[in-house]
Amino acid sequence: MSKFGNAALAAASLLAIILFLTFDRAGSPWICLVAKLVPVSALLIWLTPPKSGHARLVYAGLMLSLAGDALLALPGEWFLPGLVAFLVAHLCYIAAFLDRRRAAEWPRLLPFAMWVGGVYLFLVDHLGAMAAPVGIYSLVITVMMWRAAALVERPARRWQLAAAIGATLFGLSDSTLAVMRFHGAVPFGATFLILAYWAGQAGIAFSVVRE
Repeated sequence: MSKFGNAALAAASLLAIILFLTFDRAGSPWICLVAKLVPVSALLIWLTPPKSGHARLVYAGLMLSLAGDALLALPGEWFLPGLVAFLVAHLCYIAAFLDRRRAAEWPRLLPFAMWVGGVYLFLVDHLGAMAAPVGIYSLVITVMMWRAAALVERPARRWQLAAAIGATLFGLSDSTLAVMRFHGAVPFGATFLILAYWAGQAGIAFSVVRE
């Protein structure tokens, strides 16, 4: 894509972010729904056409994330279908990261397992019938962050760092969402989780570009 096209996508994403944050506070759900979908849609356009196995898997993950975004924003009980869409998106990201590097790097799993496991144990008494689905999702996102971190070699390359940082931000966003949904309000939580989510998806998308 040309520099003008990239600039247009970036500008559209920035405008959508501003609209989302503005109208979310003003209580305009349909404007928020449309604005929420723009940043990930822009990443999909930027990656079109995906030219490698890694790129195609990341592309599929972004598509499923877009579906999850829409489901979670719809009125009514769409949380579980949205959770499933994001779970499959994480599986695509895991496959994408394994396509790049298969070294286990077991020590890098520990901090993610402690973090996500701690959040799950904190929330488990509040999950009710969602305990099993959230538990499965927690396991999958833990593996996703670990496999992203396992990409980073010495010396680290920018695309590897983009994937690792992006995956971690995605995990932070999901942890914040889980606490807010099943436990209670978090100061500035809604703003943090959506910004971390968009930045996380961008990092994962940027991992498609090799130096």
